[in-house]
Amino acid sequence: MRHNNRQEWKYRKTDLEAIPHRKLPEDFEIGADSLPITEGKVHFIRQVKGDGTISVLNEDFDVGESLAHEYVWATIDTKQEQLKVYYREKNAEKASLVKIHEYKIGENVNKFEEKF
Repeated sequence: MRHNNRQEWKYRKTDLEAIPHRKLPEDFEIGADSLPITEGKVHFIRQVKGDGTISVLNEDFDVGESLAHEYVWATIDTKQEQLKVYYREKNAEKASLVKIHEYKIGENVNKFEEKF
């Protein structure tokens, strides 16, 4: 005879009135073509191709053939207009910066303002 050791999960109903609801005005629109670029960082994990490059947002960047087929962390810094590539070796505590590429934004970058 088998015993079932799985814990029984009990689901609790949520009081819908206790959840605050935010509603946007009906006329609210976001113009996708006019969204501002703000200071910040965008991160990507990429596998290095056999030729030593990675692709980020449909652009190829040289990382080095020594990292071919390895995974790297690529970060676009919109304030500094740079793409930085990091690699963490096996058993290493931290990733190391392996490449810095210029990454021109091509439009004004707004200063980050905390609003909340």
